[in-house]
Amino acid sequence: MRSIRRTSVANQRNISGSNMSPSLNGQNNHKSAIFSEGMNLNYMRTYQSDPNSPKHISISYVSSDHSLIYESVVLFYSLSAFLLQILHLYRTVWWLPQSYEKNAVKFYLVNPYVIGFVLTLIIPRWLWTCCKTLITSIFPQSLQEGSKQYCQIILLAALGAIHFYLLFLISAEDANEDKSYIKGNPLFRLGCLLYPTFVMATTYREEIRTYLELIPNQTGVNDVMLCSSQLQHRCSNDPVQVRQEVETLRKDFNCRLRNVLFHSHMVAVTCTLLPCCFAQTFVHFDMHVAIQHFVLVWAGSLTLNAVHAFPPKYCDMLHSAARHLGYWERMGANTSPNMHCAEWCSRTIWKQGSHVLFDSVVYRARSDLNSAEPGSIHHKRFYALFINAALFQISLLVFQLVLVLLQLILLFRSTEWYQMISLSLLQASGGYALFKLMRDAVVVWRLSLAEEMLKNA
Repeated sequence: MRSIRRTSVANQRNISGSNMSPSLNGQNNHKSAIFSEGMNLNYMRTYQSDPNSPKHISISYVSSDHSLIYESVVLFYSLSAFLLQILHLYRTVWWLPQSYEKNAVKFYLVNPYVIGFVLTLIIPRWLWTCCKTLITSIFPQSLQEGSKQYCQIILLAALGAIHFYLLFLISAEDANEDKSYIKGNPLFRLGCLLYPTFVMATTYREEIRTYLELIPNQTGVNDVMLCSSQLQHRCSNDPVQVRQEVETLRKDFNCRLRNVLFHSHMVAVTCTLLPCCFAQTFVHFDMHVAIQHFVLVWAGSLTLNAVHAFPPKYCDMLHSAARHLGYWERMGANTSPNMHCAEWCSRTIWKQGSHVLFDSVVYRARSDLNSAEPGSIHHKRFYALFINAALFQISLLVFQLVLVLLQLILLFRSTEWYQMISLSLLQASGGYALFKLMRDAVVVWRLSLAEEMLKNA
């Protein structure tokens, strides 16, 4: 009886499986549609119709912190760099019995207008993140976009008015001050004040509102999860779509890199160089230490911004697009009569080893699949930079490790107490970026190993 029951149950399962085959096929079609949209899932994205299509393993976790936490860390780092430079300039010998100073720093010599001017340059991103978080938590979904735009305009107008008002007060103070207390040419000091504003105007001449965002939002990017359809790897077999996707990712990467370099330069200039320009004539400081502090702050700010702007999921998306793009090697003019070369077609995916003729020049396909345009310098750079999934993250990690090692060497060689405090705090602040870079580099490196195993299987 048990065998009969098992046979009947098996028959019922077979019958139900045959009846459910259309629904299963529908589910498979639905999964293939999901694959084509490039959703971030825990399984591989691949086309079953083309066995030669590159197989990808997506990253299932988000390593980026919340924007408010990240901006708070950046603000703390910027304020620490500014206060440490003030320590370098206005330190005292308060421990000596003959000293009339009771504090370690002569705060009364610091120009309060300069402090406000520096704050108007380093605090806007943190203020905008707070406003954005508040709007998201209070207003409904339908009113959030409009509220953010109005809040952004009001914030930029208020900060701009305060910025130029402080600039006017500093200029008027220099004009009324005794010439013996002015260090350097007043026009040079005015140029130092206008330099950050000039760089900002030239960098963001098209859209000044993008100054408040480290990650560009014109394509609908969220700083925590890359949920925009324009910035998802679609895993398409159409070479035209592959080139369009690469062009979108290339522009977005260049925009992020520009923002990282600009904000790093802005923090280093405003927090380390501006205080030196407004030091009084009787204030003597070590120029070598001040320049060293500028370089260390710039490098630390660069890695801190790059960690947030280029998370592993974003680099994996660029790597997947590079595998679909491919690479063409220039062979030279078509001089051999025995070489068979076909005319390059924009709607054809070329296999490895194919020879094509483009603008009277012969190119050979070097990767498995090639959708790139022969002779395009943008496609060549994109492929060289992102074909290795771990190259970008490991490069940032090596840069940060060299920076930490340099800070350790300078700390061991320093003899002054204020230099020890400055280097120790900078090294402690860089621990946040070092930890995230080590974790991200390990994740991306293991991902690249898994893809190599999948490719060789």
